[in-house]
Formats: sequence, C-alpha cells, structure tokens
Amino acid sequence: MNKIMNRLLVCRQSSGFAAVVFCLPFATLPLFAQPDWNGKVVNVVDGDTFDILKGDSVVRVRLYGTDAPESGQAFGAEATAHANDLAFGKVVRVEPISTDSYGRTVAEVVLPDERSLNQELIRAGLARWYQRYAPDDRKLQELEAEARQERRGLWADPAPEAPWDWRKNFHQASSNPKTTRRTKNSHHRGSRTAAERKRSERRSER
Repeated sequence: MNKIMNRLLVCRQSSGFAAVVFCLPFATLPLFAQPDWNGKVVNVVDGDTFDILKGDSVVRVRLYGTDAPESGQAFGAEATAHANDLAFGKVVRVEPISTDSYGRTVAEVVLPDERSLNQELIRAGLARWYQRYAPDDRKLQELEAEARQERRGLWADPAPEAPWDWRKNFHQASSNPKTTRRTKNSHHRGSRTAAERKRSERRSER
C-alpha cells in the first residue's frame, strides 16, 4: 500500500507535462488505494497464487512482481511446496496493489514474521522477478540476481524457461489442433512401425 500511496502523492503534487508522463503508467491503479487486511491462507494454488480468508469470504491473491514456474514446468512443484511451507495456515497481511484481468487481488503478502512472501520466493530461486509488472522494484531485481548467482532453485538450470514464455507456448500449442493431431499421428505411426518390426522378427525366428 505504501508503494501506491507514494506514487499517487508524487502525481498529485506534480504539475504539467512531466506529471502526465510520470502518472500514466499508474492510470490503471484504483483512484483510492485499498486498505491492507489480514487473513488466513486456506489454499496454495501454486507458487504465486493463494486463497486467503477475508472475513467470511475467500479472496484469490496473486503475488505482485512475482512469477513462479507453472505446475507443468520444472520446479513448479517445488515452488508450490515452498510457498505452502511458508504461508499455508498462517495469518498474513495483504497489501493490495491492483486487480488483474482475472479478478484476482494483486498484492504484497507479508508473513507473520514480517518477511515478504513475494521476496522470499524469489530469494529461494523458486520464482522470478516479474519485471513487466514491477519494473521499478529494485529489491526483487536484487534478490533474483542473487539467486541466479548462487544457482538456487530454478537457476540450477543454465537456461530455465520463463513462466510467461512457457504459458505462451502452451496456449499456442493448445490452440493449434493440427499440431496436436500431428503429434498423435506421429506417435501412432511409430507404434505401428514398432509392431511391424516385432512381427518381422518373429517370422525370422520361425
């Protein structure tokens, strides 16, 4: 919340062209920042998405500036497990920043010991700094550089695929039925060839 208030205050105090240029990137933010709230983590969807109890309702929260590997990716399961160890069942502080296109609250989540869950996942090398949506967050940038240097988590791979690239490739493959049919047909052709080879070998043995 402090990040939003600081930016809005600068925008309000600025004037002229410079103010317009500075404030435009934040035009999608709510006019009045949402207050922080406390809630219990009741479900860990994956390494960067959580269901958190707020009063009598459950709010789906997406970590700000943080992108963990998807469940189908290398280190996806490890990221979810680490997030579960850090947050599941704990009462955390949610500091809302915005709402994404899926209706999820994008926020910084603070653990009971005042550590940032966002930062801890990147520190462990089990999430990336989501530079596209948090370009000015130097702390996340530093933590990612440190994890990369120490080859923690996903950085043990010399060329790990970014989650946003993985999602793009996955959606493209899913939306192209020709690719799917070609893959299946290739598999069937390979199976028939293998079966034919086995029959030929049996005939030779006879």
